[in-house]
Amino acid sequence: MYHFIILSFLFFFTRILPFFFVKKKIGVDHWYWTLYIRKMKETGLFPPEIPQYLLDEKQWYPPLFPFLLSKLPEKVFLKYSKYIALIIDYFRFSILFFIIIQIFENNVYAIYAG
Repeated sequence: MYHFIILSFLFFFTRILPFFFVKKKIGVDHWYWTLYIRKMKETGLFPPEIPQYLLDEKQWYPPLFPFLLSKLPEKVFLKYSKYIALIIDYFRFSILFFIIIQIFENNVYAIYAG
């Protein structure tokens, strides 16, 4: 279990470190999801059509993710989107860590996976 705690600290350090060197402190996905949520609320379409993004004719994220994001008030999303991304990434990290522990029953593999 102490491996998980150490890796958690390393995870947060490596994920938060870029925020100290970037002025705007938000990622590229922030703008995509902001537009996505606005279009979805304006048109009522799911997934919304966003012609500005040439690579995404249709949305490819799990449908629950943008639906849940759209339920957040816009001010909350704009203010806390970077934390939402960190929480989601940490949740995925935790799941991966514990799945690897269960499959291989070896902390070394889980450490490498983390």
